[in-house]
Amino acid sequence: MGAVNIWLTAYNNLQEIPDGSRDSLSRAFTRQVFDGDQDDFNNRPVVSQQELKSYAISNLYQHIQHYRAFATSELKAGPGELRLLLGVQQNHRQEFNHPTDPRQPGLDLRLTTLNYQVRYLFQDFNGYELTVGVNGMGQHNQHLNATDFAIPPYRLFDIGGFGVVKKAFGALELTGGLRYDTRVVDWNDFYTGIDPVTGFGTKADANTPGADRQFSDFHKVYPGVSASVGGSYAVGPNLILRANVARGYRAPNIPEIGSNGLDPGAHIIYLGNPDFQPEFNWQEDVGVLWKTPGFEASAEAFYNHVENFIYQAKQFDANGQALSDQFGNSTYKFEQAAANLFGGEVAFNVQPRALPWLSWRTGAALVIGVNENKPLRERAGDDGRYLTLIPAPTAQTELRFTLPDQSGRLLANSYLRLSVTGTARQNRFYAVDGAETATPGYVLTGLGAGTTLRTAAGRDVLQLVLQADNLFDVAYQAHLNRLKYFEYYRASPTGRLGIYSPGRNLSVKVVVPF
Repeated sequence: MGAVNIWLTAYNNLQEIPDGSRDSLSRAFTRQVFDGDQDDFNNRPVVSQQELKSYAISNLYQHIQHYRAFATSELKAGPGELRLLLGVQQNHRQEFNHPTDPRQPGLDLRLTTLNYQVRYLFQDFNGYELTVGVNGMGQHNQHLNATDFAIPPYRLFDIGGFGVVKKAFGALELTGGLRYDTRVVDWNDFYTGIDPVTGFGTKADANTPGADRQFSDFHKVYPGVSASVGGSYAVGPNLILRANVARGYRAPNIPEIGSNGLDPGAHIIYLGNPDFQPEFNWQEDVGVLWKTPGFEASAEAFYNHVENFIYQAKQFDANGQALSDQFGNSTYKFEQAAANLFGGEVAFNVQPRALPWLSWRTGAALVIGVNENKPLRERAGDDGRYLTLIPAPTAQTELRFTLPDQSGRLLANSYLRLSVTGTARQNRFYAVDGAETATPGYVLTGLGAGTTLRTAAGRDVLQLVLQADNLFDVAYQAHLNRLKYFEYYRASPTGRLGIYSPGRNLSVKVVVPF
């Protein structure tokens, strides 16, 4: 006995590439109309109000196509069950950043990925639940008709074998796991040059006059062992205590070890380090859960020590000026050091038994990341104390009103949802040479409603969802959004620098099952 399921998906997306260029006085958005030395940033034309209000995209945009096919299977095999997964996907990413030749992509990457997994679930033996398996992926990345080459055309293969065992001893339930991973990454020498006709960058042969070796031949194997042991203990019918200790492993990804150039869509020049070692960590976490009919509360805390933690550091010259090219594209270099991360979260869910149509969910989370790079801390002091790209403390609450379904009613699953998300000021940031700055806090409100049109026979024929995000049009910048630093001037007459996150956004979604 068994079953096979097959999924096919296709994704096609066009979106503009923001660059943050503005008029120095009016702060009105300007646009790039020339390439290279002909682009006079200080005299770029202002974008008209008509264009700003239009849904049409400019000539500087991204085109992303993603196709995926995968299958899963569950088969009875001997005393247990065999579960299989096999998938293939292809991502074609083009970033068009040449205003004088809108059809010429700056970035043109085609990434093909094969995913696989085999798991065997043994039949319970004296209360022990055992699962063993192997999974991983293979990747092949290619540059097509590009002019910018931020990462190498690489080949990657991952394989990892694992085992998980679970056993209950009365109110105590224990789980343990062990995994061994291997990642193999390689690429060949890759040369670039200048197209004499267009003046843009292009792929080149090693013997081409004036060719530069953008990426040197590379081959490396990253092995690693992961393990965990944890458990939960039911103190009574309502209270559960949980604890876990784990050792983790993460191999460096391709941008971290291979970057050497401009990402046109991000407007950032990335520099990787091929000598990086895998990240290893030890994490301990504890938690408590209280659950009664109509009420649930939980709290968790964790501490995570990471060796060889990889992070991005903005680069500066000897005068403290940010390193950038003539178009204002900043330079970031990946660096590696020990780090400590700790924090926790709390959550409350209320669904009164007397009011089954009402539910209230709320929660808060805090993460603090401390950089243990001793030479940096000695040089930069408190400016180098924290890690980059650590989210600010957040809290969210949601009220949901659900209309009870009734027999014969054409509308089902009808609801009204009100959400409020508060983000605190982020004062813990990587401040070395002004790489990051503090981010003010903000509160966002969302309102949503939805319903399903259902026939008398009980078949869903249409689902409608209405959503309003940032209902009060709050001007804010998320701390993790690099658009915050898309700025070409040191000061602004409005007091605002960079690009702000989306304002009020209204959306309608219609789903038609077939």
